[in-house]
Amino acid sequence: MTISEHALLAGVLVYSTQWLEQLSPEQKSLLMDAGRKLVKRQRELALAIEQENLKTIQRSGTSVIRLTPEEKNVLKEASKTVEAQYRKAYGDDLLDQIYAKAKE
Repeated sequence: MTISEHALLAGVLVYSTQWLEQLSPEQKSLLMDAGRKLVKRQRELALAIEQENLKTIQRSGTSVIRLTPEEKNVLKEASKTVEAQYRKAYGDDLLDQIYAKAKE
């Protein structure tokens, strides 16, 4: 098994715009703050589960390979054609937002 760290799988927290716009500014603020805390906690739990699952995989005798920074760059370069396809299909804004959030 190769650990490439090229993807993050996480849940999504979504609010209806119509419903959200009916809330007071204070309610919106409370809800958004709670949502940020929830997302942070979800990521912490997902990481803990991932690490425990990795231990189980290693105990089963499966070889685990971690890519070096150089190998990750090769993967990144190889996937640029896929990025270009997504930009063509969905526009620059979507991917730019995703990359900006990934840096947070």
